[in-house]
Amino acid sequence: MKRKRFAVLVFLLTISTFSLFAMTGFGGEGSVTFNTENHPYWSVGVSAKPFNLPFSFTLSADFDGLHEGIYGAGLNAYWWMMNPKLFGMLHYYVGPGFAFSLFPKTGTNDEFGIFLGTGLMAGLNIFLWEPVEFYTQVNTDFGVIRYGGKWLPSLRVPIKMGLRFWW
Repeated sequence: MKRKRFAVLVFLLTISTFSLFAMTGFGGEGSVTFNTENHPYWSVGVSAKPFNLPFSFTLSADFDGLHEGIYGAGLNAYWWMMNPKLFGMLHYYVGPGFAFSLFPKTGTNDEFGIFLGTGLMAGLNIFLWEPVEFYTQVNTDFGVIRYGGKWLPSLRVPIKMGLRFWW
């Protein structure tokens, strides 16, 4: 009886997942982020853009030269207010969003850091082939960071490039 319930649950989750992510773009991106802490860092992430929703999401791992391994992890979500054609196959998009990051260590301190912010993004996207989208975007994230035990104002400017595959 438990196996039947489990099979039904898996079947229902599979069907709901396919309908939820129908025509969704998934892909990878890389970025470099400049900030007011004078501590630029690199990120690699996974990007998702549901076709029927005007939002894009990114989950990233952040790296830098001062720390060995992963420096932090971030989550971004942006609302595409518009995505009109610029010319040919090239489109642009703009909109507001939010950014959240966690840092296991901040400088010489053993405490973790947090960044919470909101901002604007602008980008260009082009479909190279029908299911493959190339994009580049710049965000300006204004917020606060807990750094060295203090909450400080912060400005971050990530410059991103990536590919999304649509199905």
